[in-house]
Amino acid sequence: MSTDEIVAPYGYSPWWLVLGVGLVAVVVLWWVLLLRAHRRGRAPRPAPVTPVPVERTGALDPWADARDRALGAIEELGGRYRAGSAAPRTVHQELATIVRDFAGERTGVDARTLTLHELRRHDALAPAAHVVAQLYAPEFATGAAATVSPEHALQQARETVRAW
Repeated sequence: MSTDEIVAPYGYSPWWLVLGVGLVAVVVLWWVLLLRAHRRGRAPRPAPVTPVPVERTGALDPWADARDRALGAIEELGGRYRAGSAAPRTVHQELATIVRDFAGERTGVDARTLTLHELRRHDALAPAAHVVAQLYAPEFATGAAATVSPEHALQQARETVRAW
């Protein structure tokens, strides 16, 4: 084979380079637009629900029925505890449920499934968060590890529901 028969390699057209750089630029632009659209599309954090102050004079108190139901449930639970049919841990667990239910009726926020951290994030649920925080350890404790006596917890829940 002679050197006259050897042919130089063919080069790529410059358009392939332009096409490659263009495709990379389109992908990068697409990601930038996608991230910007996602940031703009985020829902704003809901405004805190604040309870409306109301005169507590009989029929003018819109939460009187809910308050009466909660106080009745607390008294019934206290009676069961004093009679010996409810264990201290059960008292703490049921008190947390009663306070959460009342908070839900009072504010319109379903507090039954919220964690303590989530309760604390809602300004309107601050009274419930305070009581639930003190019930948390005894509610999940086993045996005599409860730090708050059931009588004290009952009294605190009673005061919170009455004052709220």
